[in-house]
Amino acid sequence: RWSSETTNEEANATPWVQNMGDGALEELITEAWSNNPDLSATLRRVDMAREQAVMTGANKLPEAGLGLSGSQTKRNMIGFNFPGASKSFTTKSYGLNLNVSWELDLWGRLRDERRVAKAEWQASTEDYHAARLSLAGQVAKSWYSAIEATKQQDLAEETEQTYTRNASYIAERFERGLSNALDHNLAQASLASSQAIVTRWKRQGDLATRTLETLLGRHPDGNASLAPTLPEPSGT
Repeated sequence: RWSSETTNEEANATPWVQNMGDGALEELITEAWSNNPDLSATLRRVDMAREQAVMTGANKLPEAGLGLSGSQTKRNMIGFNFPGASKSFTTKSYGLNLNVSWELDLWGRLRDERRVAKAEWQASTEDYHAARLSLAGQVAKSWYSAIEATKQQDLAEETEQTYTRNASYIAERFERGLSNALDHNLAQASLASSQAIVTRWKRQGDLATRTLETLLGRHPDGNASLAPTLPEPSGT
């Protein structure tokens, strides 16, 4: 159930998500990939590194220019007054010029800069993909932790109700002198213990839910809707 924006590479990198057979989890991971602020910041670093690599790669070769030049010189003859002799003569010269810009001196440095820029781009891209995988794992962990805590809280509340009825019954018998103080104290202790377990699971559920909401880029108010039961893995 990956969204249309999810690439095959991304889906293949997280096959365990599809194996879970949990469409709700797939939607949550896609939402986290789109809205998680930390992942968005990582993507911006990738874009900046790519732009730097492109800019650095623009100076791959030193600039060279080929030019043709020419000149004409007229010289006057002084002191040579032969009959019929020319009083002056003209000479012409031509030259071929090869101009290589100053970047030739920095060719090695530019090559190193391109190598570094490309490496930084590749590294930032790998960091981004690793962050996506890590985020998917964190979303799944928080999602199932929240569901588990809710189910455990439900069971703990049922146990608490049983101990409440038992403590009430023994307290009534104790007041009538039909039960001793030890039984009364044990019943009260069991009730208090069951209440503490309910509180513990409620806190764990709230923490997991708020963590999930933070990963999704939502306001962590603890009101995220949870699945009623854990999914059955595919193939079971």
